[in-house]
Amino acid sequence: MIRINMEYKLKELGIFETGSTLIKKIGNFPAFGGNGIITYVNKWNVDEDAIIIGRVGANCGCVNITNKKSFVTDNALIFKPKEKNMARFYFYFLLHLNLNKFHIGSSQPLLTQGILGNIKINIPSLNKCQKISKILDNIDNQIERNNSMVQKLQSFEQALIFSKKWGANYAC
Repeated sequence: MIRINMEYKLKELGIFETGSTLIKKIGNFPAFGGNGIITYVNKWNVDEDAIIIGRVGANCGCVNITNKKSFVTDNALIFKPKEKNMARFYFYFLLHLNLNKFHIGSSQPLLTQGILGNIKINIPSLNKCQKISKILDNIDNQIERNNSMVQKLQSFEQALIFSKKWGANYAC
């Protein structure tokens, strides 16, 4: 049980695991590499709330979250919170940290379970954690909607440019 307003190391709040070698069979389960979803496969190695952290390469420290059956490759670490209702809070906390700055190595940057496990976090009340997560979820959702609108507008813009280039007349 987590006590509020106490400082914990991440390794006290959950379990770290390393992903598995990527299988090549196409399926319906998202497969996460070190930087996010890379394909969809027919097997899964995560079936619960989990935070996925890129562990190797220039972009190590990239943070993703899943709440469904997924496959995580060996280019990423999996953090499974002991308290399932805290996954989103931990996700946003880790996202905020810019984990890449904790890497070791220069030619091939690397994050290890040991490095991540020793990161300290102060836990506010469960109510505050949930409020923070909800606010940040709402912001992320709005960003997604805005990005979608930008893509649609850019497509519309390209259609107009193309139509004018080839001499079509539109009352715009």
